[in-house]
Amino acid sequence: MPEKDIDWLVQQIQRRYPKFGSWWFDYEYPGYFVYYHTKKKDLSIYFTPDHEEEDIVAIQVTKDGEVLEVAKIPFKNRTPKNLFNAVLPWLEKYSKQAWGPREWSPRD
Repeated sequence: MPEKDIDWLVQQIQRRYPKFGSWWFDYEYPGYFVYYHTKKKDLSIYFTPDHEEEDIVAIQVTKDGEVLEVAKIPFKNRTPKNLFNAVLPWLEKYSKQAWGPREWSPRD
């Protein structure tokens, strides 16, 4: 993906999808998009459009530097919304795992 397209995607995601729950978006060295979990700082979801293959988003979930999961998702229409939607299932899945099951409280 051309650098100008990456720069545009980064700007648009920072503007439209800077956070999702406890996840915050950031852009690391060239080509690496990431959502960091703000409460579980060792949990991150990296995603790279067109890094390994054209029209594919590679997704990698890490915790404490250990790779938990890897996936490849089709990414043909390169819009910020489509890129966010490609990573959204992992944001939701690992949000639940970050907190674990809900504990009982006196108000239940």
